[in-house]
Amino acid sequence: MKKLPLGIQTFEKLRDNDCVYADKTDLIYDLVHNGTVYFLSRPRRFGKSLLVSTLDAYFNGRKELFEGLKIAKLEEEWKKYPVIRIDFGLSGYESNEKLRAVINDVLIGYERKYNITPAETTSYDVRFKNVIIAAKEAADENVVVLIDEYDKPILDALYTDVENVNRTMIRDFYSVLKSCDEYLKFIFLTGITRVPHLNIFSGLNHIRDISMSDQYSAICGITKEELLTVFSDRIDDMAAANEMSRRECLDKLKLTYDGYHFSKSMTDVYNPFSLINAFADNEFSSKWFGSGTPKSLLNILNHQEADISDFVEDVVAAESDFDSFDPTDDNFLPIMYQTGYLTLKSYDKKSRFYTLDFPNVEVRTGFYKHLMRRITPIRETKLTGTIQQFRSALENADMAELETLIRSAVASLPYMQDKNYNEDMYRNILFMMFSLTSYRTTAERVSLLGRADIVVELEDKVYIFELKCCREGNADELAAAALKQIEDKKYAEPYIASGKHITKTALVFDQTGLIRMSNP
Repeated sequence: MKKLPLGIQTFEKLRDNDCVYADKTDLIYDLVHNGTVYFLSRPRRFGKSLLVSTLDAYFNGRKELFEGLKIAKLEEEWKKYPVIRIDFGLSGYESNEKLRAVINDVLIGYERKYNITPAETTSYDVRFKNVIIAAKEAADENVVVLIDEYDKPILDALYTDVENVNRTMIRDFYSVLKSCDEYLKFIFLTGITRVPHLNIFSGLNHIRDISMSDQYSAICGITKEELLTVFSDRIDDMAAANEMSRRECLDKLKLTYDGYHFSKSMTDVYNPFSLINAFADNEFSSKWFGSGTPKSLLNILNHQEADISDFVEDVVAAESDFDSFDPTDDNFLPIMYQTGYLTLKSYDKKSRFYTLDFPNVEVRTGFYKHLMRRITPIRETKLTGTIQQFRSALENADMAELETLIRSAVASLPYMQDKNYNEDMYRNILFMMFSLTSYRTTAERVSLLGRADIVVELEDKVYIFELKCCREGNADELAAAALKQIEDKKYAEPYIASGKHITKTALVFDQTGLIRMSNP
């Protein structure tokens, strides 16, 4: 087996160590021969840095690194250009001093290379321009600029005193790319989102955002075809280690790590970080949430009051609703999509609307766990055990235990104390808790006559929950009404033919939590 590129984001190192590689070089060839200024948005840990490194090697004329790859049959010239590469993903930017240090360090390296001695008062943007001009003059070729994680200095500083300072500094720094247009051959920027008020997208001439391009939808990540060919021996090894067939292994890999789509073509893309780590450990582990979740997303969720209902059901939206993120707006959709927690699931050509949802089990579970830790009194150290208790109660049809667990999960929720509580809030919290059991859970399940609040499906059982909120009146009467609704609306009918045991349950809540649970 070829080595797995664990922790490797450098194309040269990957090739020198004979690591497994999903060949994207035909797409790189197409990029550089059909445009000059590009932006690509992808979630963290999705291969952006490796792509930038590959472009670096290509523009440096490193033909030997591309032997045996698709581009070797396409490229004939292999011309070398001066490359200026800047990676903002290697640091945090909660202070302006950190941003200054990173920019200064990058500029010093290139100033030494081109024998430039800036005056002490020279600003960063002027120094950057001088580096570009010196690189052009030294090589007598126009310059390639590659910037990875261009937006991180701003996203890291959201809701801090240095946000505007960082924004102004990085905006001035990037403005050089427009003023130096005559010296530039190619510009490629990666990031999570299109940050407003930077003027980089309006300032750069003919910038092409390929983030939702059909042509480049798989330029980062692993497609199904690449999985079956490049990782074929790893699949067999993992199947053997987990005592399952190759087909069973592929099905679980798809359920756990697949499901990303970045364009209307809906090309399936697996998360490369998760996939490679799963193969390394030979187990279906979830590591992306801890390493792939940008601090900015957690920061945003902590500073703005998210509506949980936005994350429990399919979201229908136009592209303009999620193509860029404005931190002054209360629209969470862009940052949820661009950080990889929501992805495209379908596209309606007639309405031109997309449906977005969680891509896979790994992402859904990680995000719901984070939300549950924020809004329930269950301590983080006990959440995993509580989820297992829910699983056990469902499997054993232990309704008394299930009632105790639901009471505990929603008891005296801080989230409820500050809001005008309603049925939707309780439904969403229970939906997340049941979803974390890994059993198929549906909120607002549609039937011929109505929508069941929550349906949980096991291999041999189906649970149908109908929720009511008690503001005035009798809890017993509300419970009876909920059970009657399940019968009258025929919520159980879709499951009768399956032969599964069906349990119908009424849940009645007030502002303190669950006050009545009833079964027929």
